[in-house]
Amino acid sequence: MLTSRTETSSVELSGTASHRRYSRQYGSYVYGTGVLSGSIQESEELELSASAHYRHEINADVVDDVAAAIDPKSVRQSFGADAAATWRASERSVFTPSMSVERVSFEDSNRLQSYDRVGGSLGYNRQLNEYTSAGANFGTELYRHQNAADANVLSATATIQHKLSPTMEIEGALGVESVGGNHEGQLSDSSDRQVFLTGNGSLCRRGEWTNLCLTSAISSQPSGVGSLERRLSGGVSYSLRMGESSNLGLSANYQRSSSVNDLIDEPLTYMHARAAFDRKLSDALTVDTFLDYRRRAGIASAGAASAGINLRWKTGRN
Repeated sequence: MLTSRTETSSVELSGTASHRRYSRQYGSYVYGTGVLSGSIQESEELELSASAHYRHEINADVVDDVAAAIDPKSVRQSFGADAAATWRASERSVFTPSMSVERVSFEDSNRLQSYDRVGGSLGYNRQLNEYTSAGANFGTELYRHQNAADANVLSATATIQHKLSPTMEIEGALGVESVGGNHEGQLSDSSDRQVFLTGNGSLCRRGEWTNLCLTSAISSQPSGVGSLERRLSGGVSYSLRMGESSNLGLSANYQRSSSVNDLIDEPLTYMHARAAFDRKLSDALTVDTFLDYRRRAGIASAGAASAGINLRWKTGRN
C-alpha cells in the first residue's frame, strides 16, 4: 500500500497478486486486485473523491454469485471507476451526487456474458437534531449485456440514521426499484417494468475495544447470465481490539438470490463465515491470518474452505 496525505488531499494505491494451483479439476491461476483512490477538500463546503479498480478473480471462489454456479472454472475480470462529491449546503444539509462505470468480463467461458454498467445517484441528508438525521436517495443503473437485452434500474429510497446511545446506532434505507429493459436505446414503457422493494439496514454497537453489527439488504444486482437477479441478505460481524497492535474479527453472512426474468429457475442460497486475526509487527509490517468457509446451495451446490497467512507492507508518507 502506498499513501500520500496533506491537510486537504489524500492519494492511496493498494493491490494484491497471488498464484493458486488446484490439486484436481481447476488447474492453476494468477489473480489479484488493484485500487487507486484519492480525495481533495476544495473548501469547508465541498469535498471531491474518486477511485479506480481492477479485479482478476477465480469464479470458483465467488460462491455468492450465480455466475460461479453456472461456470466455476471461468475467470472474472472487472475494470471500474467512480467519482463523488460531498456538498455541505448548510450546517444541517448535505448533498452527495455520484457516478460510476464498470466493465465485467469472463475469460474461458461460453456460458457467461460480459456486461457494462453505468450508474449515477443523488443523495440528500439533513441533520434533524443531535441524534437523528434523515434524507433521500435517487439513482439509476444501466446495464449493457453482450448477447442479451439491455436493462435499467431506477430507484428511490428514504434514509434515516439515529443514535440510540453514545455507542449504539441504527441506520436504514427503504424504497422501491423499477426494473425494465432498453429497446433501441429507449427505456421500456411502464407496462413492461417490474417494481420491487429495495433497502438496507444496520444496527451497530461500537465500543472502545469491541464492535458488533447486524446488517440486512434487498436489491437488484447484475449477474453473468444476461439478466438481473434479486438478492436478499443478512449478516453479523464482530471485532475485538486485543491491545494496541492485535485485532480479532468474526463474521457470518447469508444471501438468497433469484432471477428477475426467470432465466434461472431455481433460487440460490449462500452462506459465508470468516474468522481473521492480525498483528502489527512494526509501523510498516503487519501479519494476518484467516479462516474462510463458504457454502452455496441451488443450481450447483458447492462448498469451499480456506485458510492463509499474509504479510502486508505499507510505505508512503502521511
